[in-house]
Parts: sequence; structure tokens; C-alpha cells
Amino acid sequence: MAPNVIADFDDPLYTTNEAAAHLGVSSQHLINARSGNGRGPRPTKIASHRGVLYRASDCLVYELDLFLAKMSKNRNAAA
Repeated sequence: MAPNVIADFDDPLYTTNEAAAHLGVSSQHLINARSGNGRGPRPTKIASHRGVLYRASDCLVYELDLFLAKMSKNRNAAA
């Protein structure tokens, strides 16, 4: 029996280099960020692909998390 597969064609997958370019960081920085304490965009492993891929939505969530953390830090510093 085949596993259930959900394909979301509106959420493209990025390679490490593409995700890094989208986020404006070096590829090595992206790798270090996700392997550290679970930071960075959530990697997606696909059997037919040798490396990890990153969903565009996960990159967006990561960017939003960074923005909110920065705003919170600025807000606490102003208080």
C-alpha cells in the first residue's frame, strides 16, 4: 500500500542555496542555524532528492520569527 502523499504546488521547495539566497544569508549560515538548536527554516526531506529542501512557507515563517524577535528585543530595550 502506497503512503499518503500530500503535494502542495503553491508552496515551492528551495534547495539550501536557493533558501539561503531568499533569506539573504550564506548557505553555511543556514546549515548552522538549522542544525544548532532547531533554529532556521524547517528542512524537508524527500526520498527522491539527495539533500534537504526548504518549503517557501517555512522560510517565510523563519523570517517572521526573526522579525518578531527583533521587534520584541527593541520594545524591551525601549521600556
